[in-house]
Amino acid sequence: MCRPTVILRLRHGEARRISERTKAALAAAKARGTKLGSPVASQTVAKARAARSACAAKANDTTRAVIRDIQASGIQTLSGIARTLQGRGIKTPAGRSEWQPVQVSMLLGA
Repeated sequence: MCRPTVILRLRHGEARRISERTKAALAAAKARGTKLGSPVASQTVAKARAARSACAAKANDTTRAVIRDIQASGIQTLSGIARTLQGRGIKTPAGRSEWQPVQVSMLLGA
């Protein structure tokens, strides 16, 4: 066997042993009740989630106002509202261009 192959096999074996020891240590810490992870990360995630929710609520309110305007113009069916929203270039809550009647229904029901 050539020397580089032996070194690569040794490195691979050591990496696997390090991984096994790390996993075992984390499992033991978790079993002792130690909370793993950063407390700052959970706070950051909560703030980000709240910001996304607020942004989505604002966008949905704006879209509902447009839907009310469309309904006031005489278009009442979900399909008609969806076609009109699409024609006006208004994006769906997921950011897509194509509206489906069920999406209009969900916005009106919320």
